[in-house]
Amino acid sequence: MSPAALARPARPAAGRALLAIALGCAAGALLLGPAGRIWVVLPLLLFAPGFLIERAFPALASPPLFARPALWLGLSLSAIGLAYEWATAAGLRLTTPLLTVLAAGLALAAAWAIWRDGAAPARVPLAGLALAGIFALALAVRLAEIQGLALPPWVDSVHHALMIRVAAEQGQVPYSLRPYLAVDSLPYHWGYHVFAAAALQLSGAPLPLVMLWAGQLLNALHVLACAGLASYLWRRPLAGVLAGLVVGLISIMPAYYISWGRYTQLTGLLLLPALAIVWHAGLRAPSRRLAIYAALLLAGLCIVHFRILIFALGLAGAISLTWGLAAGRARLRAGAAFVAQSALLAIALAGPWLWLLGRRALLPAIERPATQLGDDGYNALNPDLLWAGQNRILIALALAAALWGLWRRQRPAAEQIGWVGALLVLANPWLIGYLAPATGAVLILYGASSRRPLAAAGGVPLLLLNPLLVALPYLRLIPNDIVTISLFIPIGVLLGGGGAALAGWLDRAAGAR
Repeated sequence: MSPAALARPARPAAGRALLAIALGCAAGALLLGPAGRIWVVLPLLLFAPGFLIERAFPALASPPLFARPALWLGLSLSAIGLAYEWATAAGLRLTTPLLTVLAAGLALAAAWAIWRDGAAPARVPLAGLALAGIFALALAVRLAEIQGLALPPWVDSVHHALMIRVAAEQGQVPYSLRPYLAVDSLPYHWGYHVFAAAALQLSGAPLPLVMLWAGQLLNALHVLACAGLASYLWRRPLAGVLAGLVVGLISIMPAYYISWGRYTQLTGLLLLPALAIVWHAGLRAPSRRLAIYAALLLAGLCIVHFRILIFALGLAGAISLTWGLAAGRARLRAGAAFVAQSALLAIALAGPWLWLLGRRALLPAIERPATQLGDDGYNALNPDLLWAGQNRILIALALAAALWGLWRRQRPAAEQIGWVGALLVLANPWLIGYLAPATGAVLILYGASSRRPLAAAGGVPLLLLNPLLVALPYLRLIPNDIVTISLFIPIGVLLGGGGAALAGWLDRAAGAR
């Protein structure tokens, strides 16, 4: 028997030993009371549902390092929100005893799955150790930032605390804020609040402590989410490590979110990398399971933060456009079927919430459209936010990485640039008045030179859509500041890819000497 064959049985044993150590640590934490239980409950809620979904219905073929944790995170947050949505629609209450039973079932199922597989790598990749160290340090820094805080800061946190308390007391989606406020059919996204309510009920910790600790953990988890996206797009573990380093320890965002209590946007942005990974895979190798994944994530985003859902659609559009430009007719049809299946299933999954949102938000907006319009002051770009911290250096380096990627015809660079461009147009619709005529002129010239009258005819209305004839207003839904504080994701992805490409170039240059 070969030495390699003799070594194989040690891998399951190693995996089971790690599981035993983790279970022992969890048991010890549970004995410490609410402050210990919360650090068992939070990882369980954030990873176990997605892990079990992905394991029961695997859809990604050989995903690169770091992609799976990002996917588990997004699927878990979506699954929790959807569970509350449909339980509420059915008139059920997720009481503390019921949640305890469900959480115990999740823990047992996840532990059994890991024990049965028992797989542990013979040698942990250096990139994995590096990212684990970055995440641990980022979490330590985030927790140090809230030392001495009795309550989460800013006005938003007060509103979030009320919705979490109502969700925990009712065991349902906080559509009604009674008996605290005479508010019914509240059209405000609540995905973060039911997650925090479940953590509150299961841990028994005080509400302010749950919000502070859970919020900082969600903040630090952007290290793993952005690393997963970068490693998937660039197919280099180093890209993930560098993206995690930028997001976790260099960029001022999202660390600064604690100052505003922007827990809902923070949670919504955590789902974006998972959706981007699934969207990429679904367009290139469509399958029913990937369509289900995409639908779960889209429905979850709708529940967690509607504005970030629009961000996600912009990212999905950029990914689809760069893919579609190089795809043949058959692949385009298959990709369109994947998109349609994902969208229809997502609408069905989020149906009860979308129905309330339509009645309470969409119809009033149609009846009084002027209420949805912003002004120059509301949408003014705050330069202090744009250039905060190390942003000048990070943005400059990210632009350099993007240009280098475009020069090398790398699709991830084009996708990130397209996504940022789409966000800028959404926040500043007046830009369409300058972009549309330029696009129309290109179409007219192309149609005339290639004798394609339809293309030329399509350019005429775009040419007429210019600032002299049409004035497009600002919309309150997507202000510039919200875009600015979300740029850490494309910045991290671009710098991760650029840094990995530079390292590869230096290795090749050194080897050529």
